[in-house]
Amino acid sequence: MPPKIDHPSSPPPWLDRWLTESQVSGLFPPNLRQTALMVMKNENSFTLRWTEDSLQASVGALSVTWKLTADTWQPRCHCGYPGAACPHAYCAHVLLRAICSTQGWKMPSAKPQAPQQQARPQPNRQQDIFLDQPASHRGQAAPSPTQMQLEVEVDAKLAPGQVGVRFYLIRGDDRFLATLSAVRNYAATATTQKDASLSWRQSDLDFLAWLLPTLRRLPRSQLSMRALALPESDFHRWLSRWSAHPRFIDRKTREFVNSAGLTTPTQMIVELTDQGEWVQVAALFIFANGRRLPAHELLLHLQNCPEADPLRSMIRNFEPPISWKTLNEYFRKKSPRMGRQYLAEHLAELIDGRLDLVSGDCITRVEVEASELKLTVNQKKQQFILRFEHLGRQLDAGAPLSQDARLQEHGSGFQLKTYGGSQFAWMQELCTRLRAGDGIVEAGELRLPALPSKAVELRKLWSEAPASVQKTHSQDLAGLLRAEGDSIDQPSLQLHSRQGLVAMNVSWTIGQDSFSLSDIQEARRAGRVVLQGMNGGWLYLDQERLKAVADALDDAGLADGDLFLKHDAQDKIKQLGKTVAWKVDHDSRDFYSRLRTAAIPERLPLPPELAMILRPYQKNGVDFLADRCQCGAGAILADDMGLGKTLQVLAMLTAWKQHVVATGAPFRVLVLCPASVIAVWLQQVRQFCPQLTAIAILGDRKTRASLLQQKGVDLFVTHYNLARIDNDLLTAERFTFVILDEAQAIKNPQAETTRAVKNLQREHSLALTGTPLENRLLDLWSIMDFLNPSYLGDGEAFQQAGLSPDGLTRLSRRLAPVMLRRTKELVAPELPPRTEQLIPVEMDAEQQAFYDHILVQARQALSDQGAAAVLASLTRLRQACCSPELIRPAAREIPSAKLTALLDNLTELGASGHSALVFSQFTSMLDIIARALTERGIVYFTITGETPVARRHELVQQFTDSAEPAVFLLSLKAAGAGLTLTKADYVFLFDPWWNPAVERQAIDRTHRIGQDKAVFAYRLITNNTVEEKVLALVQQKRELFDRVMDGAAEWAPETHFSLAELRSLLE
Repeated sequence: MPPKIDHPSSPPPWLDRWLTESQVSGLFPPNLRQTALMVMKNENSFTLRWTEDSLQASVGALSVTWKLTADTWQPRCHCGYPGAACPHAYCAHVLLRAICSTQGWKMPSAKPQAPQQQARPQPNRQQDIFLDQPASHRGQAAPSPTQMQLEVEVDAKLAPGQVGVRFYLIRGDDRFLATLSAVRNYAATATTQKDASLSWRQSDLDFLAWLLPTLRRLPRSQLSMRALALPESDFHRWLSRWSAHPRFIDRKTREFVNSAGLTTPTQMIVELTDQGEWVQVAALFIFANGRRLPAHELLLHLQNCPEADPLRSMIRNFEPPISWKTLNEYFRKKSPRMGRQYLAEHLAELIDGRLDLVSGDCITRVEVEASELKLTVNQKKQQFILRFEHLGRQLDAGAPLSQDARLQEHGSGFQLKTYGGSQFAWMQELCTRLRAGDGIVEAGELRLPALPSKAVELRKLWSEAPASVQKTHSQDLAGLLRAEGDSIDQPSLQLHSRQGLVAMNVSWTIGQDSFSLSDIQEARRAGRVVLQGMNGGWLYLDQERLKAVADALDDAGLADGDLFLKHDAQDKIKQLGKTVAWKVDHDSRDFYSRLRTAAIPERLPLPPELAMILRPYQKNGVDFLADRCQCGAGAILADDMGLGKTLQVLAMLTAWKQHVVATGAPFRVLVLCPASVIAVWLQQVRQFCPQLTAIAILGDRKTRASLLQQKGVDLFVTHYNLARIDNDLLTAERFTFVILDEAQAIKNPQAETTRAVKNLQREHSLALTGTPLENRLLDLWSIMDFLNPSYLGDGEAFQQAGLSPDGLTRLSRRLAPVMLRRTKELVAPELPPRTEQLIPVEMDAEQQAFYDHILVQARQALSDQGAAAVLASLTRLRQACCSPELIRPAAREIPSAKLTALLDNLTELGASGHSALVFSQFTSMLDIIARALTERGIVYFTITGETPVARRHELVQQFTDSAEPAVFLLSLKAAGAGLTLTKADYVFLFDPWWNPAVERQAIDRTHRIGQDKAVFAYRLITNNTVEEKVLALVQQKRELFDRVMDGAAEWAPETHFSLAELRSLLE
């Protein structure tokens, strides 16, 4: 697979001044070019960038730059290759050549190509990237291989405890220091024998093959370095591996280093030898290979060979616990002796007080636990600071830690009593380990960067500390260094009132930092075990305890930020307390006390006559609405169309009126609904709730104002347009309830009607809609902003946050307390089934020609006028599918395939005794259908937007009471909601609409409670037209409503198309 080359999209401005192939050949000899290509084969991707006078290429970890100065190109690279023309510079040229070949950019060396012969396939040009020359330069005899040698140099002075290893490559008379990247590339090509231009000694090949895995494990950041830093222990293994074939040359002496020579003392002891009246005191250096060297021999060696031995620098890097000054003073010539009677009292003076180093056959050691050994951990300026103290005295974390010891005669020998050996050993090992990593010592304190990885390490060493070590830490580290099972694991519960509901949040508080349940859950999903707050505090995530808390919250049905009614919140808190320990946030305690003693609102009793006729789910709906209003929260009743939302609200209002009348409070309700539904409200009040008095606010303005002032009226019913026109009249009144039927009418928060409705003064708010989410999430936000202002936050932020899957899940949980939705399948299984089916219609040749002509015009308009022509053109195409007469009255003679299919079906249904509803968004199409029905003698009724409100109810009643089958022609917008037409059991949607929610409402005019027949709904779709494309786009966007409303996929929102999608319909 060809490598990836990242490069700008436009050619470099200096391309015509780039080097020709002959110039490149003169700069780079064949062997170097072959080496460069082998280097490139070890990489999978490259980066090429250029400016007005330069070319930069990234090859592996190295970067090379070509600079154009005075019409001359000069390469510059830091790979250490002798001379400016290095393999990486040639790589840059090869990459540029490959890009120009792929993009078709002409290079100065390019020559006109001969016409290609069809019988000879051309190779993939991108695969030519690793060829040394273009086709015109290939075919020459391969040069003889170049002899290569590898020299490995070691530096004992690189750093304390480390050995530096450098690699020199020798080509002929050239010797150059190579980067680790270059060594890796040479090792890869040499050991795989891919580069025939280079010849290596067998010993070098063996070493390179052994070295290659180590180089491949190096991070990319180290590949540009020219020295490999090895811990002494690792380098000793290297020495042991190649002891039979010395490879390593000392940087100073230029001699081979053997395993016995290069080492650093690892330990120092003081060995006592009992010689009767005297005791010999020997200071011994112990090396990694087990060698024991007395101090006087080592000092003599250093004195006699000041420059000859590479061990010298490494030995001096060792800091012995007894100072070099003391060693020179007392141990320079030989190991001294002390009189036996003076040893216990004066030995400490001889060895700088380090009695803990003493050992020997005459010594009996007794370990005593140290007291007042203390470790303190603080955090400051993004650092963890560790401070060690003993007996109130600070211990230097950067120096060897010495333990207290006492020497005394004991029997025939001596007893050495040491204090805190294991404690000091732990502390010393800890300091050594942390200093070897990222730890630094300042003012005797050990400091670590305050990073998550170091926080985990700090917690581990904290838990491993001996029990006798006193440990203290700052408050911001309490959540990190706490003991298992500490009370800090307990979550804190925050409670506050929000729009009549109780908001519950769970968090963990550490000092000034608070970690929310969402923070914890996100960290757990990401596999993190520590968290740091905004103010620097840390929290360790005990996975088992957190899982127990998460399970308890799930069992209680509680998520972060959930809202509950007061009585639900009380139940949640009780249930949570049974399974997990928690505490109430300090700022929430007063509210918590009030919540515990708050009285739960009593259920409002229903009048017996209503209780008898309401179904169980409708009684639950009444209780839901009353309960939310009693708690001071607005609510949405979002049941399916046809489940009796109007009756549920009227039942609740009847019960509420009984309650408030007893207290003497006023009771005035304003119902806003579509104009076609006003009569439905009045009719249902008369039929089911005669206890309520209701009037319609209609007529001229003077009449409407007079009606609004009538006394003894419970319900004032009007439509949304008058709410906008009469806003001054309505806002002057205060209502007990404002109820919005078909509440999606205020889905646009910027609309004048929406603003007018939100200005109304009311104590309680309710909304009824089967489709609270029609177009976008902002529609739902607008309805909720009327019911419970600020409940869903800022509208724009809500729209953006809710688009993610997690956002939609949180939205569903947030809506749960204030929205009730039931589907027909759930609460009315006895409802007859509803069948929806497509009726494909095939246009004849004449109508097809007419449609094609309109389609050509639409595409031309799109080309000439752009986006402005899209919607108008789509409308004309949809009209052409319905009937050419809609566009051109003179085209009446052109037959309409849809009309023919509709009339055939209606004729057959009428003969079988079935009534039908026919919906169209084009009222002129309804006129054409009406004319055809008249010609066939089929009884029909019609409601459009021009039908007066009072007349609509009369027509519905006439249709219902008709003794013979009839057809109801209905405008999709004017009659798609609020009407009950269960006489019909067949529905025809003559032309598809962008909004499936509106179509569902149309079908539900007959598929609703009271229907006793199976309902069949048919969509007439013209084949191979824009109608098929509209349906396809709608089907792709049916998920949002289901995610938020937790319903079935069929309950999709109004589909909102982008301009690009609308354009696609004309293609």
